[in-house]
Amino acid sequence: MSLLLGDIYAIVAYLWTFVGSSEYLPDLLESWTSIKEVSMRMKVSDEEVQALVGMQSRSSLNCFVGESVKNHA
Repeated sequence: MSLLLGDIYAIVAYLWTFVGSSEYLPDLLESWTSIKEVSMRMKVSDEEVQALVGMQSRSSLNCFVGESVKNHA
């Protein structure tokens, strides 16, 4: 197995590109964490809104049912 100069250059260029790209990993991880945190906050706030809407509709329904029972009694 003989290595030619082009083969050595290709290996060194690949390793150089890999090492150079690894410098961006901390920034990439930080961005990914921020996106994950924001999406988690949005999901929680959606669930809270749905819970509040559900509570309001139930209390409105209870008031309506309570008034109609009082009117029929």
